[in-house]
Formats: sequence, structure tokens, C-alpha cells
Amino acid sequence: MTLAFIPPTRTGIEPETVRTDLPRINQMSESAFGPKGHGVHTAFLETTQGLRDLGYQVGTNERWRDGILHVHTLGPWPLYRLRTHRGPKVVSAHVTADSLRGSLRGSTLFRKPIEGYLRYFYGSADHVVAVSEAAKAELLEGGVRTPISVIPNGIDRRAFARSADSRDLARADLDVGADEFVVLTVGQVQPRKGVETFLEVARALPHVTFVWVGSVLFGALASSRGQLEAQMRSAPPNVRFVGQLDRARVAQWYLAADVFTSTARQETFGLVALEAAAASLPIVLRDITVFRELFGADGALFPSDAAGFAEAVESLRLDPQARATAAANAEQLAHTYGAEVVAQSAADLYRSVLGAPALVRARR
Repeated sequence: MTLAFIPPTRTGIEPETVRTDLPRINQMSESAFGPKGHGVHTAFLETTQGLRDLGYQVGTNERWRDGILHVHTLGPWPLYRLRTHRGPKVVSAHVTADSLRGSLRGSTLFRKPIEGYLRYFYGSADHVVAVSEAAKAELLEGGVRTPISVIPNGIDRRAFARSADSRDLARADLDVGADEFVVLTVGQVQPRKGVETFLEVARALPHVTFVWVGSVLFGALASSRGQLEAQMRSAPPNVRFVGQLDRARVAQWYLAADVFTSTARQETFGLVALEAAAASLPIVLRDITVFRELFGADGALFPSDAAGFAEAVESLRLDPQARATAAANAEQLAHTYGAEVVAQSAADLYRSVLGAPALVRARR
């Protein structure tokens, strides 16, 4: 199933099927109108669709001032809505001060003002959703005092499900040879994503094809844009930077690949690892706290440097049984973080917030 942004005039559910145990829910994200090649937009889509699948009345970027407001992005328009909304207000904290470092130009220089804005923004909600324990720790360290619950991101496995011939069909469409061993990375091209490590691993394994799906987003605001573009131009011949693609095309790359890697040095979650898991790909992730927390019990490999990544990829290439075991572990991981499970957790949180919003507003 391919998810797409649904205009604000539609809810996606026929009135007679809407559940009434929760008021209507307004999912809000500026990503619907801007760059979409990032995990925040995917999480927004998955949460919206998951709640609809459960039977709730869900709108996107509506002007409702009643019901539940659930915000996913941090700009001035969501802040205005948080300050003027009359019902319960929830914010998903996809972004921390650390996640902006290595993403946007000036984020290190202006770290203190950024932290102040994040405290004010998250403080305008009744409840904050952290997508991992590591993200929650960053929020608390940054001074956020709004109640925080941890609800991980989820994935609709149907969007990446394999069939008997899906790999061959995807490779034919993407111009990938049947015998190529393909290592895939998906994400924005940013310093914190470890582009230099990715390229170093590719140089160490010239017989393997390395594909990066994603681009340098946010134009002149992007951190180290010139340096990143120079690195991409000087990539070895076994590397393909294919740019930002729509969701259906990204799913094809997951189906065409043999192994998924993330060389990222900082993440609040790592939703692309779940997408890879849903496509039954062996997962090789940099050894950082958030990846260990979320995916460490499910058979992922955790190298800490380029040499470790090269060793892990080569061992998987040479051992089909190891790849099969890693793929089975990934499938289990995808079930653990299914969109339906996460949507139910969100609905339970809404019920909890509905029991206390008057107390929160009275305190303010």
C-alpha cells in the first residue's frame, strides 16, 4: 500500500465507520507542504493511516480547534495552533537539538536559542511523545518539563512486502544487474548521516554496489552542503546516489537490495531501518545508543567504523545462510514495530491525556 498526503477536506473514513470512543484527531505536519524525503514525514503518514485503520476520524492539517491536536513538526504555524487549540495537545518529538546538529547550517552556533525554542514549543503541549528512550533523555537534558511518553515510530509492512518475483521485477525496473550484490542506504545526505563512512566502505568493497536513496534537502540551510556535494561527485564507480524519490520508488529499492546499512552518527529513531526490516533485509547499523536500544535484540549487526561495516557486509555477502537468518530477524523486528501497534499506543495516550487536560490548563 502506498501512502499519500490526503487534503484537509477529507478524513479518509466513511462517517458510519468512525469510532466514537475518542474525539476527532487532527494530525499536523508542515512536511505535507515541503520537503518529504525524511523520517518525520513518513512518521506523520504512518500515524495518520494507522489511526484511520483503527476506525478513528482523523484529519490532516485541519483548522479544527476542538478534538485532539497531534503535531509532528516545529515551525511557527504548528506553534500558533498549539497556543490557540482548545482541546488536548500532543507533540511528537522527532527533533532534538542534537538531531539538528549536522542537519542545518548554524545549528551548533545557535544551539542555546534552539534549545530555548524547543523547550517553549514542547512546553506548549499537554504531552510530548519521544520516539525512543534516547530521545527522551535528550529532551529532559534540554530542559523539557512537559510530561513525556515513549512511543516508537511504526511501519506499515504492506508497503514493503516481498513476493516470489518482487526482487527480480524491482531490479529490472531500476537497472540493477541480477548478480549484483546491492547495499542500500536511505536518508538525507547530511554530515550526521555518515556519508564519509559510507564512501569509505564502498571503496573497501569495489565488487559490491552501494546505493544511497536521498538528497541534500533544505537548500542553502543544509549543513556542509558544498562539502557533501563534492563528496558525492568524487564517489567511486560502485556507488549510486539516486536522489530523493517518491515512496513507491523507495520501496522498490528496498526490494532490490541485499543488505541495508545506516552509517548515521546521530538519530532520534531511525525509521528507515524499520522499512528495511519490513522488506526482510539484513540490517547493519552504526553502534550508537538509539540503534542498540531499539534494534539490538533483533539480530542487527552493529559496527562502529568503516572497517567494521566492510567486514559485516562482506560476511553477509559470502554467507547466504547468515543473510537468511538476518532477514528472518528483520521480519520479526518489523512485526514488533507494526503501524497498528504504534497507532493503538497513540490512541491509548490520547485517552490518558483526555483524563487530565483541565488540570494541565488550570496550572498554566
